[in-house]
Amino acid sequence: MNPELKRNFLIEITGQRLLAMPLILGLIFAAAWALEDSKGLITTTEVLFWVLVFLWGTRKAAGAFDSEMANNTWDSQRLSALTAGQIFVGKLFGSTSFVLYGALLSLLVNVAARFDLYVTSLDDADIIRGRTVVLDPGEIIWSAGHDLLVGLLGLVVAMFVAVVLMARTRSSKGISVTLCQLFAIGVAGVFADRIGNVGLAGFSRGLTHDNFLNAEWYGLSIPIIGFITASLLIYLAWTVLGTVRQLRSVLQFRGYRWAWPLFVLFVGAYLAGFDTLYQHTQTFGNQAFLFLTVFWMVAVTFTYLAVFSETKSLQGYRSYITAARRLRFSEIMQHQPFWLTSLIILVITLILNLALGEAQVGIRHEMDSDLGNFLGLGSAAPDLQTWLVLASLFLVRDCLLVMALNFTPNRRRADLAALIYLAVLYVIVPLLLHGINLDQTLLMKFFVPQVGGGLIASVWPIALEVAVVAILMMLRWRTVRQPVAADIA
Repeated sequence: MNPELKRNFLIEITGQRLLAMPLILGLIFAAAWALEDSKGLITTTEVLFWVLVFLWGTRKAAGAFDSEMANNTWDSQRLSALTAGQIFVGKLFGSTSFVLYGALLSLLVNVAARFDLYVTSLDDADIIRGRTVVLDPGEIIWSAGHDLLVGLLGLVVAMFVAVVLMARTRSSKGISVTLCQLFAIGVAGVFADRIGNVGLAGFSRGLTHDNFLNAEWYGLSIPIIGFITASLLIYLAWTVLGTVRQLRSVLQFRGYRWAWPLFVLFVGAYLAGFDTLYQHTQTFGNQAFLFLTVFWMVAVTFTYLAVFSETKSLQGYRSYITAARRLRFSEIMQHQPFWLTSLIILVITLILNLALGEAQVGIRHEMDSDLGNFLGLGSAAPDLQTWLVLASLFLVRDCLLVMALNFTPNRRRADLAALIYLAVLYVIVPLLLHGINLDQTLLMKFFVPQVGGGLIASVWPIALEVAVVAILMMLRWRTVRQPVAADIA
């Protein structure tokens, strides 16, 4: 048996706990049944399942790593013979075993109550009351499976964020378990209610298997139930892979960074496949423009996420620069920063988009007119392509600024400082300029990507900023490029 799993089982599962959980839950179930029969029991068990998994389980999943750091036992675990996969499985199912025990009991009672309501509804057509919807047996099983997948995704996301935070800190103060929990609730919530614009909430609106919408994806009409299930399984697999690989990095195993670019490309292809994106564009060129624009937006998102979340190890950057100069591709793949990989993908999609040169694109159809006018965007592709270039340059400036702040001997809270500076550049200064009626002047183009006056007139302000920040970053790099006693994360 997995030693880490066994160790956590022994910690979490005791005879008293095994008896206390069903006893307490049973009293709650009995009270719900006495008050409102099956309908009250269904609602109660649903609430209990989500409370146990997301308010307790995610804290336990992330806290499994936090406690190791706080108790100074993580270093000994790193030196053990345990693999990253064993640690992941042991902490995921071991540290949350007691919580999962209660959650599964709640889910089983929920399924039983729904079956009871279904059987009763066969003889009573007026059984539906309030928000409770009678599901047929197939929908009951799918609903339970959906809950399990979303709950498991939330737990894995909490662990992934915990491992990322572990890689960023060298102190024994631990990590922010609450931050891990918020990420888990946010990500899992998207899948619970947003995929294909219809999630589990579709049942509360009275949608059943027969009238559920189909997901139109790459010209295929896929039943929404199957689409959501497949999406959950795929993203769960990606999250598990990302957690294990990040954990391998924390454990200082060597490996090639191939999963990150594949994930970025996958998310781009996934989001670009929804047919509703192209309902206002008829020609192939316009559709290709939108397809690549989705990839561009995904690359932008992941570049920002990576540049702020990944560890900026000075030794790692030294190794990467040395490998790049000597064209050692295997070492480049070991040390290349994630944000730079996403940025390369962004540049490739931008070049392809500029090569299309379509005259008209319906991308502004649903854009707020005031926002479009403020950014100088028209419906013509040249305006949109110019704006994509501007936004890309702003992204490059921001990444260089983050790096410049991190390339110092004392770089504690450098990322937080970068966030504050960017908030000033993107929010405070533009609001000030808008308040004094300078929002349509050349000065605003230094702070917001605005199209106007042609390509050169639009680009040169931000291009100047990129050059200045790049010089600053290079000067900062020269001060830290020689080995120092210790990196301070």
